Amino acid sequence: MSIIFVSLLVSCLLTLGDSLTLVDSGSRLPSALNRHIAVYDGHDAIYVFGGYNNSINPQDKIIKYSLESGAVQVVGIMPKDLAGLSAFMDGEDVVYFGGLEIAYNTNVYRFSTRHRNSTLINTFSIETGHGVA
Repeated sequence: MSIIFVSLLVSCLLTLGDSLTLVDSGSRLPSALNRHIAVYDGHDAIYVFGGYNNSINPQDKIIKYSLESGAVQVVGIMPKDLAGLSAFMDGEDVVYFGGLEIAYNTNVYRFSTRHRNSTLINTFSIETGHGVA
């Protein structure tokens, strides 16, 4: 199990002289992850999508971490095992895309944080030799 480390892009939020304090919440992810994506909802939750969990295969779990309570729970399953993907908040939903399964993922999904399900919203094509963001 690993300590949850959250890297937030805060340079635009801090003014000169401000500082951040890192506090160990004691919360743990179900397994160590790398090449995952974390998205903050702007209120209380950080959603963690995919990544490798100490294996050569990416995983399909969507994990929610509550900042207020420290609770960690699996809240969804992605349609594909993915690592190295990109994501952003769109209202209460998370849009995620790209990354790798066995090949490049060319699907764009919307994860409803309210209904806890993913739906395919688009598919894009890539030219051979070009990476996915």
